[in-house]
Order: sequence, then structure tokens, then C-alpha cells
Amino acid sequence: MKRILTALMLLLTAQLAAQNREVKLDLHSPRVHYYLDLADALDSRGELNVAQAAWKGADVWVLLRLDDGNIIFQKRPGGRFFYGVSPDRKSTMRYTRAQAIAELNWWLTLCYGLSEQDRQYEHLGFSQPCFMRAGDTPLETCPGEETRATIGVEPDYVGTKYQHSGEHTDGVRMTLWTTHDLTFAVLYRTDDLPCVEQGTGRVNFVTLVAFDIDEYLPQPEPSVGILPEDIPLGASLQEAFEVLDRHGFVELADAAVDQVWDEYNAAMGGLLGAADIQVTMSGRLDGAPCEITLHTATPGGTVHTISGCFTDCYPTREALRGELLRRCEAIADRCGAGSWERLADGSEAFVIRNDRGSIALWAEQIGPVLEHEGEYRIVFVLRP
Repeated sequence: MKRILTALMLLLTAQLAAQNREVKLDLHSPRVHYYLDLADALDSRGELNVAQAAWKGADVWVLLRLDDGNIIFQKRPGGRFFYGVSPDRKSTMRYTRAQAIAELNWWLTLCYGLSEQDRQYEHLGFSQPCFMRAGDTPLETCPGEETRATIGVEPDYVGTKYQHSGEHTDGVRMTLWTTHDLTFAVLYRTDDLPCVEQGTGRVNFVTLVAFDIDEYLPQPEPSVGILPEDIPLGASLQEAFEVLDRHGFVELADAAVDQVWDEYNAAMGGLLGAADIQVTMSGRLDGAPCEITLHTATPGGTVHTISGCFTDCYPTREALRGELLRRCEAIADRCGAGSWERLADGSEAFVIRNDRGSIALWAEQIGPVLEHEGEYRIVFVLRP
């Protein structure tokens, strides 16, 4: 008897472990599909804009496919992807991306586990809103409805229909129709076929479009990249290149551009400098996107000047001024006091000089020459 009980316990433990492995899902599981209401997903240009939908806190519809061909389908409030309860249970907190992913994975695993448990006890849909597969069929609509124009579905396209008993919708039976690739869906009351009301344009259905959940979740904080004071001044071109490369910079290499540059340089008697004595790279400087050019006097020689610009542009000098002042103050806090100095063209640059060299920042106009027209950006020059 003792051996039999031991064997039964081992068998039960193995079954429970297998069940736990089966129901452990994550947000990228092929079982899971995410949808937005088309009205929330489109921007003013009529294009899918998931970031805008996330900013608005649009609700997300989650479809979870079960082993028997049926699905769990329910709406999850947008706020649940961004906010939760703090660890001390005394307040709410805004999720980091990692926290949002962990919470979503937990919720998906819970939903799937409860649904499979219901299925084992032959009461599928008791814990979760289950839609039963009802077969493959074209989308049913009101008589005379032009589905191509009003819903975007060809009238003879055969999709898949799922039906819900109403157990989780106050007794209202619901139908979900999807394309076979699950990229598009229409949700409507089973007893009220989809149609667009003539004259008013009101609809009695919800059009759903699939999207990438990674674009909706809280986005990771952008990398700081490199700080101005950490750029190696007086180093060889290769050494400076490697430092920027380690901080995520990418070389903007173009043989055709280099050839044109060299032709212009030859025509100007070498005034510009050959293409092989400078390297331009893009990345992030002090947290903002930028382009940096390393200048040397000879191929592979020592970097004598580093010039560049922050690639964000502003319509006027006034619009740029606040950002320029903020960057000047931040660099001065780390590198020492600076002062405003007049440049040859009459504009002012903020210049910091210390034992490493100098850093100068100023506003540059890159559009038409008339004041208050075109676009402006912040440029900088570092010298040892």
C-alpha cells in the first residue's frame, strides 16, 4: 500500500508540474493576439499609430487561443499596462517596461490556467469569457451592406466566427469574426448584425486591428550615449572612433559622398580637407540624438577638432533658446563655468575652457537666411 501511495503521489506531482509548464505564457506566445479599436488606432492621417493609442490609454482587446480551437477574448483597460499597486500596497505606481511585461505575463498565465482548469471540469467559460468556434464563414451583415466600403472586408472572404453565450456580458450574446491570419476582427451582438446607419453613419459593431504589443508597452528610457566631457580629445582617430563605437555610435559612411567631398576639396585647393581625415558618426550625446565629426590633419592622425550638432530642429531661435540654455547649464555643472562669447558671424556661443580643452555651443540656422525663418539647431565644437 505504501508503494502504491508513493507512486500515486509521484504521478500527481508530475502531472501538476506538466500543467504548470503548459500554462506558463508570456506576451510573445503564439497563442496570444492583441487588438485595438480601429477608432483608437488611427491618427489624423488615417495611419495606424500604436504610440498615440498608448498615450491616450486606449483599451486593448486580448485574444488567447486554447488547445480545443476555442478562444478567450476580453478587453483589458489601457491603464493596466502602465500602472499598478506599489509593493507596500498603499499607493499606485507607474510601471517600468520590465514591470509592465512581468505583470502582463502573470495575467496571461492566470487567464490561460483558469480556462484550462474550467475545460477539464467541462465548464469552459466559467472563469473567463470564452468564445466557441462556430466555423468558417463570410462576415454576416445587414441586408444590402457593402462590406468592402464600410468595414473593409470583401463580401466573399471566408473568415472564422466565434460565439459567446453571454455569461460574462450580462446575458448579451456576442459574435467575433476574424480573418484567418487574425490580423483583423469584427465584434458585434449576435442578434444585431453589423451595419452602418444610413444618414448618421453610426455603427453597431467594433472594428479591431491587430498590433505589436511591444509598441504599446512603456518604452525603455533612451540611452544617454556619451557625455561631451567623455569624448577623447587629442586621441588618434582610431581611438576616438572606438570610444564612440562602444557608446552606440554608428559611422555614417558613404563612398559616393566621400568621392564628391574629395572633388570639392580638390577644387578648393584642399581647404575642406580630404574625406579620409575625418569620420562622421551618429548616436546620442548627453541623452539627445546627434551627429559628430572627428577631424584630423592627416589620415589616421590625432583628432584636433570634434564638431557636431544635435539633430533635433526648432522653428525659431526663441524656440531653441530654452533647450540651448539647459544644455549649457548641464555641461557647466560638470565641466566648469563658461561664458558667452561673440562669434565672427555676430552670433553668441557658450564657451567652457578647462584643463582638457574647450567646448563651445551655439544656435545655427539651417534654413533660409531671413531672421525667424527656416529651422535652427544646436551645434558644438570641442578642441583640446
